[in-house]
Amino acid sequence: FTVLFAPGWLYDVHKKSGADFAAQRRLLDELGIANRLIPTAQSGSVEANAATIAAAVRDSAARGETIVLVSASKAGPEVAYALSRLLAPHETTNVAGWLNASAALQGTPLATWGLRAPMSWLVRTVFKVAGWSLDGVLALRPAPSRARSMRPWAKMRPASARAAEVSTR
Repeated sequence: FTVLFAPGWLYDVHKKSGADFAAQRRLLDELGIANRLIPTAQSGSVEANAATIAAAVRDSAARGETIVLVSASKAGPEVAYALSRLLAPHETTNVAGWLNASAALQGTPLATWGLRAPMSWLVRTVFKVAGWSLDGVLALRPAPSRARSMRPWAKMRPASARAAEVSTR
């Protein structure tokens, strides 16, 4: 297996947060387990970073690698979007698993709060001064997250799971 890490929000500027999975990647290196960090835009939108993740999955398939995806925080919705909306089922046959930790798959009210006045004045100023994009925060509001809904995952589950879901409605 090759482990592909999808990093969290602002992973490149806040190294101490662990969002870059540096400690985990070092450990896997020491154990001789192949791994790579997917170079997403640290404050990019869910959709744009999902395209980068989908390209990494396709690249791994072209290399003949069986992969395990690992994500945390903002990368969770990005991986979910890549797997459920951007990649066709036949493009995910090399994905053995996905480990997702502490992801805001349904968004976070904190993003909405940070984008409302008066807090938005501070948030927008800090982002502008730091040179960060607001796309990631905008994408993590609950409404856009619901619009990306996990419903497309139905196409990836085994037929028996889909049948069970339909029979419980």
